This record gives sequence, structure tokens and C-alpha cells, in this order.
Amino acid sequence: MLVRVDAATEGMEIRFNQTGNFKIEEEELDQFVRLTLYGQFDAQASEAFTRYIMELVQNKQAEKIILDMGNLQELTMAGIRALLDARRNVYSMALVNLSDSVYRVLELAGTADFFAIYHTLDDVLRTNLSK
Repeated sequence: MLVRVDAATEGMEIRFNQTGNFKIEEEELDQFVRLTLYGQFDAQASEAFTRYIMELVQNKQAEKIILDMGNLQELTMAGIRALLDARRNVYSMALVNLSDSVYRVLELAGTADFFAIYHTLDDVLRTNLSK
């Protein structure tokens, strides 16, 4: 059996994968930025998501964001808090492609009404996203 041991020395930086299988892909669509979320949106992922949104708003001055949640496997309360925080910091935000289980979590948390929720990306693009 082979055991690998890494040790940090002064000035060395070791980064741990804190987001598990959570991933964000970004795509620009006209006046929108589409973020496709993958994996488990839990406490660790919510930190990465919050940093990503803040950077997006500050650096790219994105005002209209579409969160494509069709590839989320799980949404926890920490993820919901991150979504609510993002909603407060973004002029306009829509959620699309929610699975039944993710939508149910939003409903059970009493937060589904805080978001503009659409079935498909085309539905969002056909509307004037201002909610």
C-alpha cells in the first residue's frame, strides 16, 4: 500500500477542493449571463457560489443573471441562503430548469415566491426579466 503525505512549508499554499462536485459554467446571452450549476449546492458550494456572483456583479457588472439549475443534484438550506443573497445583489435573476426535487425544497423553505422561475431558457429570453 502506497501512502502519500504532503506537508506545507512557510510560504507554500495548499488548496483543498471545498466544493465537492459543485461546478458553475458561465455563458453570455445578449444582455443576460447564464450560469449553469452542477452537483450539490450545499454549504461549501454556497461559499464558492457567493464569491462567483459577487465577482460577476463587480467585475463584469452583470445585472441580469439566469441560473440554469437543471443539473443540480441537491439543494440545501445553505444553497437557498446563497440564492437569496445573490437575489439581493443582482438587479434581475431568474431560475430555470428546476427539477421537481429542487423546486420542492424551495417550496418547503417558503422561498419559491422570491424568484422568477421559468421552465426553459427560451421562456426567460421571451420575457422582460425584471423580477
